[in-house]
Amino acid sequence: MAATPSPTDPHPFPPPLPLRDVNFDVSRRLDDSALDALVANGVSWIALIPFGRQPRFDIAEIQLRPTSGRWGETDVGLSEITSRARARGIRTLLKPHIWLLEEVPGEWRGTISFDTETEWQDWEADYCLFILHYAELAQRNDVDMFSVGVELHRAVSDRPDFWRELIERYGWFMMVPSPTGPTGIEN
Repeated sequence: MAATPSPTDPHPFPPPLPLRDVNFDVSRRLDDSALDALVANGVSWIALIPFGRQPRFDIAEIQLRPTSGRWGETDVGLSEITSRARARGIRTLLKPHIWLLEEVPGEWRGTISFDTETEWQDWEADYCLFILHYAELAQRNDVDMFSVGVELHRAVSDRPDFWRELIERYGWFMMVPSPTGPTGIEN
């Protein structure tokens, strides 16, 4: 049995194993050769990134589109890719993001912000519907890892209580390195 690291140990976690991973962007249903090529190249993880659509960085509205758009962003596509990847020993990160429909120079999803408390609350309500949809999809499909808000720098820094409450309410936790690589968000 391995010794438990002490709190004063400068390296309390063993170094993580090297990962070979790719963002897997799928516009249409694929045959098995695409996933087989990943295995042949030693890929051990794929990231799937479905998008919620937001009109602009400063408009408090997120549109969830689980049945339309690119096949690999639909619930059916995400579920199938996850299952087919797992059958080949490839693990999956589900990383929902916000896509801004209108570009504004100098602004991006990392600068989403609003002027009023009402706008923030409207956006947060939409974000909850968006992220919980994908959290439930991740749970139904035994996704290995689930990411929340990684692209939303200003929203996270300006509204930390919202994010803390969201994560605590659903029992999610932050990931730490493990000797077997990342493990998934669990409820």
